[in-house]
Amino acid sequence: MTSRSFKFYWIDDEGTPSLIPSKGWIDLHTITLATDIQIPIPWILRTRASKTVLSICTVNEEAKPVWLTIKTSGALHLNAALGRLRSAVWAEEHLKRLEERGLGDLFHHVTCPNCQSIIDLTGKPETPQVSCQFCNTISTITTHSDNGDEFEPQVDRNYCLCDKCGKYSNPKELGLFNFYFLVVVIGYRYRKIWMCPCCAREDALFNFLANLPFLLGIPPSLRELCRCYFPHEDIKLFKGLDRANRRAWKGDLDGAIAGYQKILFRRPISAGIRYNIGLALRTQERIADAVQMYESVLEDCSNFRPAAVALMTCYHELNESKKLAALKAQWSGGDDGPAIDSEVN
Repeated sequence: MTSRSFKFYWIDDEGTPSLIPSKGWIDLHTITLATDIQIPIPWILRTRASKTVLSICTVNEEAKPVWLTIKTSGALHLNAALGRLRSAVWAEEHLKRLEERGLGDLFHHVTCPNCQSIIDLTGKPETPQVSCQFCNTISTITTHSDNGDEFEPQVDRNYCLCDKCGKYSNPKELGLFNFYFLVVVIGYRYRKIWMCPCCAREDALFNFLANLPFLLGIPPSLRELCRCYFPHEDIKLFKGLDRANRRAWKGDLDGAIAGYQKILFRRPISAGIRYNIGLALRTQERIADAVQMYESVLEDCSNFRPAAVALMTCYHELNESKKLAALKAQWSGGDDGPAIDSEVN
């Protein structure tokens, strides 16, 4: 990859872009924003992107996480490039450490069908699905029918965990626009948030009601409200997912589990749906049943980190020390991936 430049606008904490554009560069080793901020690719912990907004989580001089947000027309392409670069650097470093110990043959990886990033699966059993932390997708990379037929890889695009409720869903970027006219002061506020339709409905409804006195704010707030109440679902794969999540949000956990099970009947291999069932069982304090469900999640997708964290917590609550130790070893912070202990409640 050769160095490429791009124009961008800084976005402040209120979601307001700067008036004057800046220039950035990205190459194999760093991403440079303006002239004073250079971020080494390995220092990028997480990214999030929409069509025009890219957020980068890195670390400052005190090793604390810091988010930087910019507005650029090529945000999605830039985010995909960062994912490929980050995954290549981390995979190369992991392979190097294994080879120094004479264990290079143990290195195992696949390429994400969605973003072409390298997914390190060293130490994880082979499963039909893989989770990509760089594009936040779950992909079915191999599956067989009862008669032995093999299907093409399937990517669950646009489906991931909601930042607010943690359920597997179809999170959307929700734009909240507020126009106000106060005698001699005219202005507006605009911000974007990411969450599933269930979580977004309350914010979207409040935003719509707040805009009723000022007509100019009604059209955009009504559009966002309709997006929350009539979300687009993949009819073939996840029909009924929003309805089941809504039941869980209202406290009807048995109804939610029944809805998830209907989806599993149509698509038995689905780590995300099984994870939602595990969340509902744990909320009902059915810890033993939740353990079985989380274990089945990892049987579908061995590197789905949220399920591993939840399973470790359940093992801890049930005093399953041997199983907890074995799972921690598989997800250890050494050569098998980033440490996970700090995430276990």
